[in-house]
Amino acid sequence: MKDENEPEALGADAAAFLDGLRGADDPTAADRQRVRRKVLAAVAATGAAGLASSGGAAAASATGVGAGLATKVWIGVAIALAGAGVVGGVVTTLDDPDEPAAVAAGRGESPRAAAGSESVSPRTEPSEAVPEAPPSDSPAPTPAEPAPVVEGGAPSPANVPARAREAAAPRERAPSAALPAPAEAAEAPEAAPPSEPEASPETLAAELSLLRRAHGYSRAGDHEAALRVLAEHRQTFPAGALGAEREAAVAIALCGAGRREEGRAAAERFSVAHPASPLRARVRSACQPR
Repeated sequence: MKDENEPEALGADAAAFLDGLRGADDPTAADRQRVRRKVLAAVAATGAAGLASSGGAAAASATGVGAGLATKVWIGVAIALAGAGVVGGVVTTLDDPDEPAAVAAGRGESPRAAAGSESVSPRTEPSEAVPEAPPSDSPAPTPAEPAPVVEGGAPSPANVPARAREAAAPRERAPSAALPAPAEAAEAPEAAPPSEPEASPETLAAELSLLRRAHGYSRAGDHEAALRVLAEHRQTFPAGALGAEREAAVAIALCGAGRREEGRAAAERFSVAHPASPLRARVRSACQPR
């Protein structure tokens, strides 16, 4: 190809030399085939990535998307290779109507397999790992405590089943035979008549002295004087050891003094108070009429 600005003074040999230099950088058929394979491989990879990101679209949609992206890639590759002197080869590849068949022939594949390679089945993205549940703050359940043991090693009645408690419970004792009623206490012996209080020898001597004086007055016929001495004895020794002898002497003195009614009443009281006294007959005879 001859440059318009080339000087016309150059001869035919010079022009041919220049034309040879200009065409030295033009791509050969092998160069164009190599570039075509690389570009188609890049287009197929880009289309597969688009299908995976869209969630597995249909094959026809993927082919349309891949074609659109392929156009952009072709343009980018053409611009990048312009400085290397292979622009003509790239443009020729874009306009080649038999592109799928040529690519398949270069790879050693059938045209149907080459067409099928454009629709790449979508990859299934690995599902995100499920994060492990954070450790719970709640304390681990404590094991059930054994039933409390009471003294003797037996479990507490609150934790023993009702049936077991019924079986373990001792049977109620049958009412024991009624014990024979205790024999009535032996009748207490009749109380003995109260014995005369014991008196000291001095007290007994004093009592005896007063009674002798009263008896002396009665023998002398002075019954009133005898009654005065007996009244002194009753006042001095109201519970003396010789109280029975004093009361007998009073009854006899009253009858001797002519006070028979008083004497009989005194004799009756003496007989009731001292029924076993040896003086009882003497007292009764003192008040009998003579």
